[in-house]
Amino acid sequence: MNGEDMWEVDVPIEHREDKNRTGIHVFTGLAQNKNDALASARRVYDEARAHQQEGRDIPFPEQLRWDWAARGTRPDWELRWERAKAQQILT
Repeated sequence: MNGEDMWEVDVPIEHREDKNRTGIHVFTGLAQNKNDALASARRVYDEARAHQQEGRDIPFPEQLRWDWAARGTRPDWELRWERAKAQQILT
């Protein structure tokens, strides 16, 4: 797998209007390290939001099992990237 391992990035989320409504948005995919994992999660989220705002479908990776993807984004929820945590998934 090109020296890459499976990573999980957990990003706290909160509703824009009701700050008592919170949760976690989970991203998974291959990365070489923690920083790459965080950057990949942010990249696919930003791409998904841009597609949604333009009225297009969110891109869907060909190899869903391994590729980073953002599905089921919630426009009225805010991701708290400054509190995101990445951890390597041991297989």
